[in-house]
Amino acid sequence: MPNLLFSATLDKTAKVVSICTCLLIVGIIVYLLLSLDEIPIYILLLNIGLVLLPFICYGLKPSRYEITENTIVIHRLFKNIIIEKSTITNMEQLSKSELKNVWRMMGIGGVFGYIGKFSATKLGQMTWYATNLNNAVLIHISDKQKILITPQNPEAFIEAIPLSEQSN
Repeated sequence: MPNLLFSATLDKTAKVVSICTCLLIVGIIVYLLLSLDEIPIYILLLNIGLVLLPFICYGLKPSRYEITENTIVIHRLFKNIIIEKSTITNMEQLSKSELKNVWRMMGIGGVFGYIGKFSATKLGQMTWYATNLNNAVLIHISDKQKILITPQNPEAFIEAIPLSEQSN
């Protein structure tokens, strides 16, 4: 089977949050630098931290999802995430309404995507590597772990991994 690639595009919310966050950071830095005659070291360090924040978020965001013969690879700038297909027990497409009562436990909630640990009353705890909540696919792993990804075409993504390869 040839490898299949699925893009990971940002939804409207992630785009707006990313742009607003970056503009806010630029505004804070400009204000701090222009309002002070002498720049203390803590202000300089704060500015460096503020500049690094969106770069870190961008490096953690999924750029694409790849289905190989034995794995699902979540491509990211910093470190790819690999899911062995043999550990998948189920996959399901979720609607955006099913993700409404979800709260972020630790992670990024919109700056270049939704990455980290999230929890929901109905769905339980999940790890998200998402960019567009309109394309949500929940992957159930054999050890009770759940991973949410958002490939561009979720139906085709799910169909590309035959149920015979999943131990339902």
